[in-house]
Formats: sequence, C-alpha cells, structure tokens
Amino acid sequence: MAGAADATMLLELMDDSDEINTLMMMMQENHSLSLDNAATSAAVIHTLSFTKHREKLTLLQNNARDMYNLPEPEFFNQMRVTKQTFDILLKIMDYYYQPVHRGGFKPNDSLCTLILALQYLGTTLTYAEISKRMETSNTNVYMAVQTAIDIFCKVAPEFLHWPSKDELSGIESGFQNVAGMPGVVGAMAGIQIKFKYSVSVGESYVTKRNLTTFHVLGICNDKSAFTYINIGYPGSAEEQEVLKSTSFYRIMEENPLSLFTSDDQHIVANSVYPASKHVLVPFRDFGLLSDEQVKFNQHLFQTRFPIVEAFGQLKARFPRLDYFDSDIKKITKMVKTCCVLHNIAVNFPWEVETLRNQSSVFAIETEEATPTFDIMSYDADEDKLEKVIAEMDNMKE
Repeated sequence: MAGAADATMLLELMDDSDEINTLMMMMQENHSLSLDNAATSAAVIHTLSFTKHREKLTLLQNNARDMYNLPEPEFFNQMRVTKQTFDILLKIMDYYYQPVHRGGFKPNDSLCTLILALQYLGTTLTYAEISKRMETSNTNVYMAVQTAIDIFCKVAPEFLHWPSKDELSGIESGFQNVAGMPGVVGAMAGIQIKFKYSVSVGESYVTKRNLTTFHVLGICNDKSAFTYINIGYPGSAEEQEVLKSTSFYRIMEENPLSLFTSDDQHIVANSVYPASKHVLVPFRDFGLLSDEQVKFNQHLFQTRFPIVEAFGQLKARFPRLDYFDSDIKKITKMVKTCCVLHNIAVNFPWEVETLRNQSSVFAIETEEATPTFDIMSYDADEDKLEKVIAEMDNMKE
C-alpha cells in the first residue's frame, strides 16, 4: 500500500496533462491513496467552480451541483462513492467525455452525466423517478447512463485486467498472508444477476426456480479487486460449464504459463468448480477426511475470502445489480461498468471503510450443488496438493 508520499505525488500529478494515465498506472501497481490525504483530494484533483459566473445553469445543472454539495454521508448514500472518489471518476469523465451539440438544448456536462449515472446504478430508481427528482427528461437520464457506461467500459482494460507477471508475486504474498496457503494468485466465485424475461433471450436463461438470470464469473486479487470477469452466460448452466466456456479456462489449460509464472501458482474456488492443476477446490467431506485434508479445506475457505468480499461490496455498492428491467446486451455493459467502478473504489481505504459504515456489506456465496467429481480424481495434481499441504504444515499456526 502506498504511503503518504505516494498519495501526495498522485494528487499533484492529477493536474498534469497525463493525469489519467498516471492514475491508471498507480492503480495497476496496487498503490492506494493514503487516508491522511483523503480530505484534500476533492480540492486538488478536480476544482468545481460552482460560484464562478457562467452561462445560466439549467435546472438539472443546479440540482447536480446541489447534489455535489451535499454533506457526507448523504452524498455517499446518493452516489454510492465518497466525494474523494467521485472526483477521480469525474476526472476520467472530463478526459473522455466529448458532448456534441447539434442545436436545441445543450448536452449535459460531465458532472450531470456522472451524477445521473451513479444515481441509476446505485439505486433501484427508474429513469422516470430519477428524471423527476433531477428535473430533466427520461431520455436525458437514459442518455447520461449510456454515456457513462460507454466511457467506463472503454477504460475497463486499464482498471480490470489479469495481473502482469511482476504483479503476481505481490498478489501471491498477499494471499499467503490471508491464511498461509502458498501459490495462490486469485480467488474465484460467481453470482447470478436477475433480469426481466423476454422471448428474445430464450429458455436457457430460466433457472430451475423459474428465475431469469445470467452468470457473472469473477476472479480477484488479494485486495478484492477483480482481475477477470465473464458476464452473461445463461443462468440455467452449472458453474463448471460457465468456467469451461471462458477464454480464461482455455488458456489456463492450454498455455498456463501465459497466466502464471510457474506451475506452483493457482487460483482457489469452492467445490462447484472443477479441480485442475491450477484450480484448487476443497476435498469432499463425507466424514472421512484426514486432519491434513480438514486443515487444507479450512485454509482454502479463508483464502477465498477476498472474492466473497469483492462480490459483497459490489452488490452493496450497486443495488441495481439486484434486478434489471432492460435488454441483456445493455445489462452486461452495466455490470461491467459496476465492476470497473468497484476496482477503482477498492483501491482507496476510505471507500471500503465508508461502505462498511453506511451499508450492509454482505457475503455473496454461490449456492453449492453436490459436486460430481472428487478433487483427487478430477485432473488434480496430487503432487501439487501434497506440496501445498506440506508447506502449510511448516508454517506456524
């Protein structure tokens, strides 16, 4: 974690011409702003000249500025991020947003666009309810949401990507500090997102419980930032089918050293996923496990905590993820945007602290079906398992 000097440097660099690239670079290197500097970030990162005389503001602009000036924690309850992080997001919006004016009403500025988008993603309000609250049209709210989503999906590769080989070493150390399990560079889990059924999506999205859903498969690092996501696989599918359909799984099986630095590295998951050389899952417990196997399961369970925390924070921050009434192509982009915003926010210690204080951060855990395989007989590397267990045995309890 970066210290106060790193935070100060980032805040100063944010005024340079390459400010966005600097932000992305430091986040990729797992740096975080110091909490000591959080109070000054809004003033330094982005100056909002609300009092300076400009052209007459619209009702929406006035309401947006009133929203921005709300005290914490009311601002957080509305935007689902703190003002410090909001200013970073606004800086990204300013950098990429290029409104086109073709006559008639002038397009929204970046502040209005971001506020409308975060209200939509961070609540369960409809476009109509937000438009009434902000005194603008339904169409304007919709366009603002789509504009923000397009921008954050555009920058997604900068904030959500598989770690470089240099980064994997630090992540491995971070996971080992969680529960003493060696070689872990990612934790994997999945959730399902509910949405309104339409004939166009087909019956494959309808689950046994008669819910229309799609899968979100995620892998995260030791700091609960997503390093891989796969969004949109039909909800009726089993988790192992979802994993096997991904490019990540194909690469992991065919060319694992393009993802990992050695055969000793792996990701951890629960027992709904198939075990393999680079995926460790718990031993099936029929009451006959050895002490070593019980210990292995306990350490694996604890090591998976960052991914449980990641999905818990994601859904606590963005209640929109509870249910969507929209076209599935648009929904998947919204979910991706939420994951990108999560990755930006999770870098800052004040965000996690505020979310815990202001929300019910809850554990999101896939309901485990009865596995159809055994870890010791499903392409698992028994030598690796013995090595992992032996290394844990050598560590102090």
